[in-house]
Amino acid sequence: MAAIVFPTDSKLLTPELLTEALSELAPGVAVAGVRVAEEAHCDTGSASTAARAVLDLDYATGCDRGLPRRVVLKTVLIQPGAPSSMYHNEVRFYRELRPELEIEAPRVFASSFDEASGGFGLVMEDLRLRPSRFPNATESLSRAQIESGLTQLAALHSRFWNSPRFSQDLDWLWTPCSGGFYDFMQGDGGEFLRLQLGRSEYKQELLVRLGHSFDEAWNCLWAAQEILASEPTTLLH
Repeated sequence: MAAIVFPTDSKLLTPELLTEALSELAPGVAVAGVRVAEEAHCDTGSASTAARAVLDLDYATGCDRGLPRRVVLKTVLIQPGAPSSMYHNEVRFYRELRPELEIEAPRVFASSFDEASGGFGLVMEDLRLRPSRFPNATESLSRAQIESGLTQLAALHSRFWNSPRFSQDLDWLWTPCSGGFYDFMQGDGGEFLRLQLGRSEYKQELLVRLGHSFDEAWNCLWAAQEILASEPTTLLH
């Protein structure tokens, strides 16, 4: 299937494009109408490294194929907030790994990455339609929430612990010392993170609570990369 090119202007989203995107996993679906209910952009601080649009979909009679009327499109709107290799990696996770994992993660109904433009799109469930909480890293969690999170991570890590697949079908995955994000961090990564920090009050608060400057945290990051590059290996977020 050829990559679907999602527009960088949500006004250009059409029923035909959504039908094409959703048809790969839901053959026979037919979107008759699409309305943008909300948007969040990475240049405003309301989104991180990409943008998202909440879409309300109308389906042709009898052609919804069990898909929800409200979905979230994660994509690039206006301008990219991160190197395109990050988006490609995320699309591959949802296309190739998410289906085999029994973990708490969003359902994705369509995914595409366009090599030529670096654009991408993930059409996923709106988690607000089921009991969900979206804390940032400065907010406290209950013991039950912490235990739930650790259980999910344990399921992920144990499945891929020292897996031989890392040199087989999963050899496309990045490592702490190679791959698209490592190359980016070695280049413009520092300035990118400074920009992200300036847009986010809670990220600024994290540094205050840690008692570290940005440069000190940056040095700690590279020390952590060296630790992660050692054995044993597994799949990390």
